[in-house]
Amino acid sequence: DSNLPITFQFGYISTSQRQITLQSRSSITFCSSLLPAGLSAENFFVSSTVDVFDSLDSNTTTIRIVTVHSMRDQSLKNSASFFASSFNSSAATVDEMKKLIAFSTYLVNKVNCSAAPNC
Repeated sequence: DSNLPITFQFGYISTSQRQITLQSRSSITFCSSLLPAGLSAENFFVSSTVDVFDSLDSNTTTIRIVTVHSMRDQSLKNSASFFASSFNSSAATVDEMKKLIAFSTYLVNKVNCSAAPNC
């Protein structure tokens, strides 16, 4: 087929409605990554995306809703330690760094208002 190769780009839609790329456009047909938790007001739903391109740059985007619950505090601490050590790795690829930055941004901006009035 003259429209091959097909390439793929993976990501998710952030709570601010921005498409966050986790894996840049390539011939790799899958992506594995931690996702930020969805908002409780939205049943913890997160929109995951895959953009599919042909050789002429025609594309389509597919969105699938996944449920992502918040991690427990200890898991967050372990994840933060893992990500901190990963940032120091010279073997990290650009896509791995994208995943680390996206999830680190989520961790930094995560707010626990359970003990606060009117939060």
